[in-house]
Formats: sequence, C-alpha cells, structure tokens
Amino acid sequence: MKPALGWGSWFVDGLDWARVQGYRLINASLGSPSWDPTTETVVRNAYKAGMAIFAAMGNNNGPFVDYPAGFAPRVIAVGAMMHLQDRWDDYRINWQLYGVSGPPGGPYYGSNYGPHIRFVAPGGRFIETSRRVATGSYWNTDPYTQNWGFSGTSAAAPAAAGTAALLESWNATLTNEDLAEILSRKTDPVPGHVEEWDEEVGYGSINAERALAMISGQNRVEHGEATTIVDAAQENLAPIYVQDWPGLTPGDYVPRRHTLRGTATFAAPFDAPPTVWPRQIASYGTDFIPNPLSEADLWNWTPAVWVSASTQTGVTLETYFYGLIPEGGTAEVGWWPATPDQARFAFTAVGPSSVVGVAGPGAGTGVALSATPNPGGGKTALRFALRERSEIRLAIYDVSGRLVRTLEARMVSAGPHSYDWDLRSRDGVPVSSGLYFARLQAGSRDETVRFTVLK
Repeated sequence: MKPALGWGSWFVDGLDWARVQGYRLINASLGSPSWDPTTETVVRNAYKAGMAIFAAMGNNNGPFVDYPAGFAPRVIAVGAMMHLQDRWDDYRINWQLYGVSGPPGGPYYGSNYGPHIRFVAPGGRFIETSRRVATGSYWNTDPYTQNWGFSGTSAAAPAAAGTAALLESWNATLTNEDLAEILSRKTDPVPGHVEEWDEEVGYGSINAERALAMISGQNRVEHGEATTIVDAAQENLAPIYVQDWPGLTPGDYVPRRHTLRGTATFAAPFDAPPTVWPRQIASYGTDFIPNPLSEADLWNWTPAVWVSASTQTGVTLETYFYGLIPEGGTAEVGWWPATPDQARFAFTAVGPSSVVGVAGPGAGTGVALSATPNPGGGKTALRFALRERSEIRLAIYDVSGRLVRTLEARMVSAGPHSYDWDLRSRDGVPVSSGLYFARLQAGSRDETVRFTVLK
C-alpha cells in the first residue's frame, strides 16, 4: 500500500497488536484500493479471535472496493448517509442546492457502495462531528468548500463502532457476530431503497435506540450449541473437477451432499419465539463446494450454517458436508470441507423472557461464571464448572474494554474451578476502583460477568 496519512503496515501491526491484547472493538477510518494478503490474514485472525472491526467504505461515490472494508463479512463495512436521508452523494446534494445534476467544478465525492456494504451511518458532508469549520459553526452550509469538518465514511464507521460499544457496555457477552446481527436487524429503512438489503445502503441506517432495546428490558440473550446432530439427507450432484486435494488423484468426482441437522433446546423457554442467528466462528459446515476443488480453497473458506426452524423452546440448524465419489464408483473417498463428524452448530437467541440471565447448555461448559464478593476490595474469586475437559481463557477487562490481566489460558479438566484475582494488572500494578468484567471462553461458549472493585 502506498502512503497517504500512513502506511498500510501500520494498520497491520496495530490490528495484530490489538488482537494479542484482547481488544474487542476496532474502528478503521482508512482505506486503500489495493488488496494485500498480509492485511487479509491479520483481519482473518482478528475476526476469529472475536474482534469486531468497523471499516469505512470509502468516498469515491461508486461501486468501488477499499480495504479493509473489502474483507467483509469478517469486517463490518459502513457507508455514509447525509442529511437528505439517503446515501451521501455529491450529485444529489448539488441537485437539492442548485437544481443541476453535478457539482459545479466537482469534486465528485460520495459514499462507495457494493455487495460488501453492511449498513450506513451519519457521515455525509453536512454531518459535522469534530472541529469548527471556517464559518464558525459545526454545520457547514457549503458542501464544496475545503473547510468541511470530519465527514464521509470515515465519520460513519466510528458512529457505528460507538453504537456497538454501547451494546457491549450493556451486555459484555455479545460476540462480534452478535453485534453485526443486532445492528443490521435494527436499522431504519432508507427511503427509495429496498428494506431487506440494498447495495447502496446495505440493511439501512443504524438506530442505536432500537438496537439497545433488542437486548435490554425483559429480553434475554442466550448463547448455545446444538447437542444433537444427525445426517438428515444425501443427494448426488453434478461432477466437479478435483485439482488438488489430500489423498485424491486429480480428476472428476461426484459430490454427494450430506445435510447435517443440529438441534438444541433453550436453557429456558422464551415468552415468544426469539430471533435466532448462527455464530459461524464457533460453527463448522459449508453451503457450497468449489469447482474446481483445491486444498487452497480452505484458506479463503468461511464456515456457513443456517437456522432452519425455531420455536419458543428450541432451534434447528443445518449445514452441508460433501463426500467425493470417483466417477463410476459408489464409495466416498474424500470430504469437503471435512468429515461430517466435525459438524458444529453454535447460535445466539434473543427474545422476551421472564427468566433473565439463564446461560445456555452448550457442550463443554457447565454452570455460569460467577464473581464474589461483588462488590469487593481485597480479592475477587471467579468460579465456574466444566462438564468436560476444555481449552479455556479467563481474562479481566476494564470498563473501556481494555485487557487488564489474563488469569488462565490452557486446557483444564472437567469439574469445578476457582481462580482468585488479586486486583492487580498483568504488570503487577494495583487496579483502581471501578467496574470490571471477567470473560470466560470455553469451547464454543463465551460468558462474561461484571463486578465492582471498591477500595
């Protein structure tokens, strides 16, 4: 990447550092039209680690791809809307002001759009969010002066990231996929655009109030995993060419599509059918098979499972696995993306519930994480139980989401566990009074408890 206000390597180094430190929200008000494999790898690693990355779509007013926004869906790509309640577009602004179709003398700026856009947020030229402009006001009446304030998609992205931070401050168990789903499902429609999804405005304009209402009040957020998985159906498809796959000779193979179905019962019934979505990072399955098929396809492949049915008491999810049969044969000699016994289904359910705070029964974990005493001033005991041996990570975060200390990160045995935190940071410095969060990751489960330190 060439330098503008900085080098692309700065972003790569900074994002990877943030991942190691345990940061969960990142805003990227930057972009380059150049795809870079190192950047994609770092973004992929951050996404898998649970980081929500909000990126500006770019300001070239066309169907252009800037990176890192182009790495969607691992990145949440945010476009800009303007005071006219539409996608930011200088042509439309000029028509409103001057009655002509294009800016007198340019420039021809506007929010980029395309299949990778998630939603839009305030950020058109008339949205002033930082310094005062030449007129001495935060509201610039001339959209073509060079003195306009912090605007464009670089202003829209942090508006969305800030809304996500608001949601996390309310419920620290939300994952990066949860944040993207909630913000997308609770947008406002943009007049003149398709309500479901539109390549100019995505799912619509973010609405912080509606998003927060979805997870607050009497609504319950439950994370869980399918406990029963069956191979429900098989179907032979048209032959594909296998170019490079472990253990297979290159040639034509018939893919046999296996429909894997996972079911789960909620920890407690919801008062009405909840909204349910799959969490792909903790799931395993696919919705397609490449043709030709190469081992390199695994590098750019993202798991895909989907909800096929849900009720007040449970959910059913599905995915595909593909067996590979040599032409003229009957037996499967290979699999894409793996053997069906690797299928996993993780989900989030959100809905009205008179039983609030119930943790899902997901495989590998037991009782919910607890912190005692709360509030406390000497040490805090963090307790939980595992149904089976699991890889865990137990960490402490402050109210701004910064990692304070990692208490454990290893494989531990089944049964009850207790860890005492001495109220010191990883550098051994005593922490100050305030609100803190303990986060336990065990298998596909991710639980957080908030507690107060008083000194």
